[in-house]
Amino acid sequence: MATPVRYIELLRVGHPLLVGQYPDRVVPTFVFHHFAAPLCKADPKRLLSATTAAFNPNWSRENGLQSQLPRDTSDFEELKEVVQGILNPDRRMFADRKRNIAGTIASNTFPITSAYVHRSGADEGLGRRCFVLLRKFNPEVLSGLKKLLSPAESNDPLTSFANVLMGDPQDYLSGQDFSIDGTGEEIFTDFDKACSNFLANLIVDAQDAARITVIRDLEIGLQFVGVMQMTSGFLARRLGSVPPVIVYGGMPPGSPNDPVVRYAAGSYSRWTAKIWGQICEALKDNLDSITPVDDEVSERTLLQRIKLALIHNKVAEREREKLLSSVETTFAQRPGLDIFGFVETGLNFPPLELARRIRALSQSIGFTAPDRGVGSVRLVFDTPLLNVLIRGLVGRQSVNYEDFVSLVAEKFGLVLGPGAADDLLDRYPEMGEGNIYESLLENQDLLQQRLLRAGFARAYSDSHTEVLAYSLNLREGLK
Repeated sequence: MATPVRYIELLRVGHPLLVGQYPDRVVPTFVFHHFAAPLCKADPKRLLSATTAAFNPNWSRENGLQSQLPRDTSDFEELKEVVQGILNPDRRMFADRKRNIAGTIASNTFPITSAYVHRSGADEGLGRRCFVLLRKFNPEVLSGLKKLLSPAESNDPLTSFANVLMGDPQDYLSGQDFSIDGTGEEIFTDFDKACSNFLANLIVDAQDAARITVIRDLEIGLQFVGVMQMTSGFLARRLGSVPPVIVYGGMPPGSPNDPVVRYAAGSYSRWTAKIWGQICEALKDNLDSITPVDDEVSERTLLQRIKLALIHNKVAEREREKLLSSVETTFAQRPGLDIFGFVETGLNFPPLELARRIRALSQSIGFTAPDRGVGSVRLVFDTPLLNVLIRGLVGRQSVNYEDFVSLVAEKFGLVLGPGAADDLLDRYPEMGEGNIYESLLENQDLLQQRLLRAGFARAYSDSHTEVLAYSLNLREGLK
């Protein structure tokens, strides 16, 4: 049973980045829109008009645009498919073909240029968090992001078509200067810095059609960092470090009977359970900090603290009253609940619910497997994400394969194998015992073979393998 939105609002008192009722709708395009929104001046009316002109012939005829559209119905349908593919690449999941609402399309446009950067309601703060990190640690790349979204010339057909509908992308840039840190007293961690550096490496100066590929890769990278901020990033801010989680290195999803898959699935369960426990602890800490008292907290005091917390978080009064009524009923039926029992029973948010949300968020970029069903969930690196991971971690350089494996574990806590170190189990004793070291060696070899087959790495005669930053043929369009 999914957790109602109003319960998530209370859980966000402990974890502000916790995604709400529909995590499967938080896709890379939405995260990118919220990430780039501070740099751009959205014009929703013009965006709606442009998309409606392309999709709604009746509206277009009534507003004098019929000369710009084909007269023949079959030609118009073909044009509609082309435009929808350009402006709305996630249309299969989100477009309402029966109702054909242009407003829905307008809020889900691919960010070809700054004119198409438009906030939507499905991001849950992950994109905004990514922008805050970049502004804190790598403000120098914001100018590069502006340049990526507002090319001086339209050197490819896709951008030219987008600019015909919306005009000069320079007109949509914000004049605000974000080079000065304005993040206040918020505490940032080394993990946050690693996430910011990862995103900064994905913002490269590109021209022609290569720019579109860079934007798409940045979308995938933003979704990846958003998931990591909601999970390991939250633990880093709470505990000062991140626990390891094993990632299956073979071709996803892998055989359920593979020992590496079983280790990865068990690691995923421990990882999510630890995040869930810290959500409960953080919720308790934040509630206790609102109205501290010396004696034991009574039910009445706890309800008052919850009410103050929801007011502080600006939850709508109607939703606040529903939640308080539900909380009162829960304590009446089960008095004496601790914070863990309250979150699991009273808010209907057990560890499995958190694991489901992480799985749903990660599916769109190939970070969890299997995609559907009741099989054991594990972290994986599907091919597009793997390419983005390499670029984000090593920039425009190349790196020895074992060092790359160690780098993934060092920066994000994602364990693919022993890497360049021999003390993996000494550093991470919670990963398991027995034959896990041999399984991790096998996992590391599986990933190495994938990198070589995909062209993401090059093997040399001395058994040395080098991971390549730009394995795809983008060098022509990158300066």
